[in-house]
Amino acid sequence: MKILLVNPTGNQNSKNLARGLYKKKILENFITSFNINIKNSYFRYLNKKIKGKMQSRDYSFIKNKAKGASNFKEFSRIILTRLNIKKPNFLSNKQIFDDVDKYSSLSLNNNITHVYCYQNCALNTFIEAKKRGIKCIYELPTIYWREHNKIIKDEIKKNPHLKKNLLNSHFLIDKKKQKKLDKEISMADLIIAPSSYTQKTLRLFNGKLPKIRVIHYGSQNIYDIKKKKLV
Repeated sequence: MKILLVNPTGNQNSKNLARGLYKKKILENFITSFNINIKNSYFRYLNKKIKGKMQSRDYSFIKNKAKGASNFKEFSRIILTRLNIKKPNFLSNKQIFDDVDKYSSLSLNNNITHVYCYQNCALNTFIEAKKRGIKCIYELPTIYWREHNKIIKDEIKKNPHLKKNLLNSHFLIDKKKQKKLDKEISMADLIIAPSSYTQKTLRLFNGKLPKIRVIHYGSQNIYDIKKKKLV
């Protein structure tokens, strides 16, 4: 078994998954938007805040298995965000997610038996994987979009004064994205959900669902609040 893991943000959960797959020697590659080695000399010139953000994109713990699909764009997006400068459209999250998905779809090879992708960054990879007979695993880190939109609309009904802010923040999933998310789900052989609630929201999916497994996200150590000062 060899798994191609794809996550555009390289968050802590995906990093831990990459680490686990690597230790089991079944990780083919980990494709993300931005991959650096913070030990490189030129990073010493960055200010502490930006360097700290960059440090979270260091995947040297899996040696040469990490691949950055959109290094320049994501680097630029991080810098502009930290400097509070408006980003052009080509540096949007959507564009970078699409770049990662297209890159991973071109990275499939005969060694790979499974692709493991995340919501909104799987469609092109799944299409190519299906052609090659590769199994598709899909992680849904948040609730299904129909439930999401229902919550937002209910909130607008309860608090009409929030309507403008909620709509301007693009909280509602638009029709184009709805179609894409549903297509990703329909192509999955297995869905990973982080909670039973997330799993239940998938009942709203208009089609046949693949097998769903609930694997709860980890958490930090639990402390006795009676023994810890909160402030």
